[in-house]
Amino acid sequence: MWLRFAVSLLVIGAVTVFGQDAIPVRAGDLAPNLIWTKILVAAGPHENGPGSLLGQVTVLVFFPNISANEKLVSHWNQLVSKFSDQPVHFISITSEESPALDSWIEKHPVKGCLLFDPKEETAKAYGAEMSDGVMIGADGRIAGFNFMIPEEQQIRAVQEGHALAIRGDANDAQMNEILAGRAVRLDAAPRRIPMPTGKPDIAPSYEVHISSSSTNGTDSSGGPDWFVQRGSDLKSIISTVYGKDPSRIVLPASLENGNRYDFVLVTPRDMDDGEGQRRVREAIQAHFRITVTAESKPMDVCVMSTVEGKTPVAKGGEESFGGGFISWSHPEYAVATPRSSTPPTIEELRKMLDKTDVSSLGISEISASNSTMDDLRRSLEMALHRPILDETGLKGTYDIEVYGKAGNTDEFLKMLSEQQGILITPALRNIEMLVVRALP
Repeated sequence: MWLRFAVSLLVIGAVTVFGQDAIPVRAGDLAPNLIWTKILVAAGPHENGPGSLLGQVTVLVFFPNISANEKLVSHWNQLVSKFSDQPVHFISITSEESPALDSWIEKHPVKGCLLFDPKEETAKAYGAEMSDGVMIGADGRIAGFNFMIPEEQQIRAVQEGHALAIRGDANDAQMNEILAGRAVRLDAAPRRIPMPTGKPDIAPSYEVHISSSSTNGTDSSGGPDWFVQRGSDLKSIISTVYGKDPSRIVLPASLENGNRYDFVLVTPRDMDDGEGQRRVREAIQAHFRITVTAESKPMDVCVMSTVEGKTPVAKGGEESFGGGFISWSHPEYAVATPRSSTPPTIEELRKMLDKTDVSSLGISEISASNSTMDDLRRSLEMALHRPILDETGLKGTYDIEVYGKAGNTDEFLKMLSEQQGILITPALRNIEMLVVRALP
């Protein structure tokens, strides 16, 4: 039979939203209700539930996925056994809904009282985001928190009244008490899951914030409930959220202006697969007043094929595991300047570089490690500024090195053919393009 039982001196009127919100309780507060839907293991006199939190020390531990933590359960059982003749009540709570959990418990007995709380309501009331432990004194107040299962000395410190709940680093006086053995440390609040690096500190909503960027370079990050891309021009962000190579995106001349933007989305909940990109796509179209459509168009492209009898050797076995990388460089160039008795300043050199169209310089060498042909194709597209179709038929990953400091693109393509057996030839083909049009 399904049961629901609540015990405590304090009834929480409103539960704080679980996540990175304010911690609902701390050491010294009255212990919140224990909520469950099923008793999985009854302990001795508490066959109908854990009973009152008054009159004895209570050790409460959360096992969200108990069947995957056999070693922790073993440690928990040993701890319970050490206090079998003392007024210490051990309660563990799981949210695991596996239908095989009952049979798992038969093979792996759990001591103390084990409760089933599928909605993690008790964990939320205590602010527990991980496998946290909570110790409650005989007066029904929280003595302190700890990460995972508490140690024997911590429980005895709560029994004897010399547990010290500390927030952050201990001060000198507290540290002296601990070192002298007169106190045992507990945490004053539950541990929090660290905020992901790069997640913006803004109020969650479904609005995508688009603004002019002051980011030096580009920066992108994301998580289940957030998406950030900073310092991107319009073609780059469209490439990201539509999954299209930049060379296959056609922008109106008015939008090829070099302006860079930040795109920030933080949602109130975890997003489904692709939801973040869909929301950013919709926001881009509304913000820039554009339409984006996929169209098949005849285009001047390059076709990547192989020289018969001369192709790169695919990596096999363990060699093909792990990540890869591709790097390439432009040909070296010089900027002619008026003769002067003093070298140019950094500002003068920066102005000279701004006037030089580096994108037109082509490619002089390339180095690819553990990369697929599609990885190579995308890198060559970026360097050659033209769509490239892969017709090599080569599968797997490769190490491809082309060295020689080609002076221009034609020289590089010749070296690519001679050194690696890969041909790049021009062609006219119908390919799918993303066409961006400004609304009237």
